[in-house]
Amino acid sequence: METENRTILILFSVVVLLVFLDHQSDRQLKLAGVDSVERLSADELTESALDEAERLDRLHRPALERKVKKSVTRGVEDARDEIEERAEDVSESARLQAEEVADDLTRDATRVVKKGLTQTLDKAKLQLKEVSLDENGMQAADERLPVLPVIKKDGHVQTHLTLYYPGFQGRKTVMMKVRRTLPESVDAMKALTLLQKGPTPKEKGLVNAFDASLQVKRLTMDGSIAEVYVSESVHRMSAPIRQDRLDQLCLTLLQFREIKGVRIIVDGRVVRQLGTGKDAIPVAQPVRHIDRPIEEYRSL
Repeated sequence: METENRTILILFSVVVLLVFLDHQSDRQLKLAGVDSVERLSADELTESALDEAERLDRLHRPALERKVKKSVTRGVEDARDEIEERAEDVSESARLQAEEVADDLTRDATRVVKKGLTQTLDKAKLQLKEVSLDENGMQAADERLPVLPVIKKDGHVQTHLTLYYPGFQGRKTVMMKVRRTLPESVDAMKALTLLQKGPTPKEKGLVNAFDASLQVKRLTMDGSIAEVYVSESVHRMSAPIRQDRLDQLCLTLLQFREIKGVRIIVDGRVVRQLGTGKDAIPVAQPVRHIDRPIEEYRSL
């Protein structure tokens, strides 16, 4: 910009000087009486001035271009340096923010895991019992179930077993005690298996709420408490049927002198009620007593 100003100033000075010289020469010629001298026209002066300006422009243009190029190069380098510095600042800030987010996620995940482990601890303990089978799928020897007393008569083994089935008395259903004598020993699991088979053809007037629709997956002993692992179908049917089912199960097991209570487990959880909604039956675990009338069954 400074070079351009200087060029314009020089051009203007040349024009003024030429005009002044023309004016002075014309005056001197008139004074001398010389009229035959040709005067330079304004166009010739202007053309001369333009030629001079072009010459000066060619003289100063390379220097001006170098200066402009140098200025642009310096500006580009400064801008690049500033961009790199800002990029480093942004990268560091992003790294710090990422570390903070990672720390928060780690803390949240830890809390969730601890909470989940606490809530599932009892369930895991119960499930461990379900997988304590040997390679043949048989119950481990150290978990032997209670066995009813065995009577030997004439060289034969006999066991007196009591099963419980609902029976009809008019419009009312009552719990019936059914006595059987079996030529074999009977443990707690065997008793439940026979209970599920239901009344025999001779045991008329009885029904079975604890039928094969309910799967008994496993039976173990926790001290004097029998733990019965059953399927979710224990929650099905109407409230009276669920109540009969619960009573049949518990009464049949409580006849074993080693069993002082029955705990019912579904999907690894101790159930606190059978069914859902308004007709759910509350279950105080473990069940130690069934408080309902029981009558002796007599075949018809």
